[in-house]
Amino acid sequence: MVTAKQMEQLTVVSIKTTKFTEVMRGEEDGKWYKCKAEFISFDENTGKEKKASQTILVKADDADKAYKKLEKELKNSVAEFTIKKIEETAITELYE
Repeated sequence: MVTAKQMEQLTVVSIKTTKFTEVMRGEEDGKWYKCKAEFISFDENTGKEKKASQTILVKADDADKAYKKLEKELKNSVAEFTIKKIEETAITELYE
């Protein structure tokens, strides 16, 4: 709960909406990382590979831990995947 006194000290600089396929929260007081994962599947009708990208928000202490956390989660997927990009965001708080 935010008190009136705390609200006096709070300044909202900007608010931006972004679409993420999934949000992976963490118990740690880490940073938010925007991760791009590419899933590869095989289309039996056309005989070609099909690629689909997803943007996933991951909270972790550093980029390496974000990568490992994402990789561990995606290993449960039935499709092959590649983690294409991990970048630190300026996100400080997340509201759903």
